[in-house]
Amino acid sequence: MTPERKSSLGIAIASAVVVTFAIQTTGSASAAPSAPTFIPTIAIQPPDPIVFAGAAMVLRAFASGALGASAGVRWSLVGPGTLQPAGDEALYQAPSESGTDAVIAAAQGTAASAVTVRTTKPPSAGVPLAIVTCYDSGLLDVRDARTSARIGELTAGSQAGGIAIDARRHIALVTARDRVVALDLRTMRPLPSTPHPGAQFSSVAQLAGGFFAVTDANARRGDDGVLIFRVDDGGRPLLAGAARSGETPEGIAASRDGRAFYVTQVNDNSLARYGFDGRGTARLTKSVRTGPRPFDVALDERDGLAFVTDNDTPYLSGVHARPGLEMFELASLERRGHAVSTGSGDALPLGVAVDETLREVFVTNEGDATVAAYRIPTMQRISTWPTGLTPWLPTIDQRRHLLFVPSARGDEVRVFDTRARLAQPVRFGTCSYPTAVAIADGGFNP
Repeated sequence: MTPERKSSLGIAIASAVVVTFAIQTTGSASAAPSAPTFIPTIAIQPPDPIVFAGAAMVLRAFASGALGASAGVRWSLVGPGTLQPAGDEALYQAPSESGTDAVIAAAQGTAASAVTVRTTKPPSAGVPLAIVTCYDSGLLDVRDARTSARIGELTAGSQAGGIAIDARRHIALVTARDRVVALDLRTMRPLPSTPHPGAQFSSVAQLAGGFFAVTDANARRGDDGVLIFRVDDGGRPLLAGAARSGETPEGIAASRDGRAFYVTQVNDNSLARYGFDGRGTARLTKSVRTGPRPFDVALDERDGLAFVTDNDTPYLSGVHARPGLEMFELASLERRGHAVSTGSGDALPLGVAVDETLREVFVTNEGDATVAAYRIPTMQRISTWPTGLTPWLPTIDQRRHLLFVPSARGDEVRVFDTRARLAQPVRFGTCSYPTAVAIADGGFNP
């Protein structure tokens, strides 16, 4: 996912700032009211931060009213944490022990706001986690996967995007613009890789041998658009290899054994399959044409299928637009049947997830703000549920049959019980522009 993509869809991010105003009038009944006078206000986001001990979080101040967006912000802190101000942002570093701090933002001596920052311990052993990545804020919102209750947050880095879990090593790998960040799930401490100038890392999948494959959405045809990382014994991600790709590699999904992975190439209209040797080397084994703008891919190894969302619209392709969901045979990469419509002509199908046990596939439609469910392999539509604005990449909690749908422009996640068939999901607000969710079952702490 790239900033250019967000702007091309006309997405405007609105900050959650409450603005009040007063209208001044004269004593004459016939006098016309004067122009509104906006009261100076300042607000801090997030309003109720919970930060993991020893981790960091970026706080943002939003000024409005007479202050204007360019008002200078002064930050201060009361408590054992530390604060590094940088204009309307401040990096809060939590202490190593649980407790509370007060963070204050003031502007021009006329408006001030404060939040209480709570420091919390890493999750208890046995707690299954749902980790939400947020592109605009760079935050990770960590939840109890069973109840959706918030456990804590931390800053992963700028433009947090894709996320994958290595359950054996208790590590999550997160893409963050031109870096990847390894998160130790036992301590909730992140460590970034060195930057890769010009890269826009997007999606990530776990491979065999403790490796991860990452797509670079800025890659052109013939570039090393798929990078292979490993996390060293100190917890830092290191570049281990690379493979050439088509233009704009985006979605990625790996087989259960991590020996093969599949990549959508948005501006090449193709799906590529790679083999992986378990030691850091990946090679292209086959590439096939797809419909226009293939964005995401999910695998159903039980039925031997790969599902690809074609994120097309008549605005982009005119009368040739074919938005929908395609199926390909995993073994041969031959297309099975025709693309399935997932909504209106402007549905913009984006993300896809498979529940192999229930034999169902779910597609998010960013244009329609819905998620559509289908039976495998007949592709009979089961139901369509409303989501928040701009639903992004869905995730299935395979153990509990819960479907997590982050709504990027709604700053929320909706959780559907796929067995109950009820369009009344659990719903929670989260950090700014959530795009992905990863599930990590418990047992991380001794």
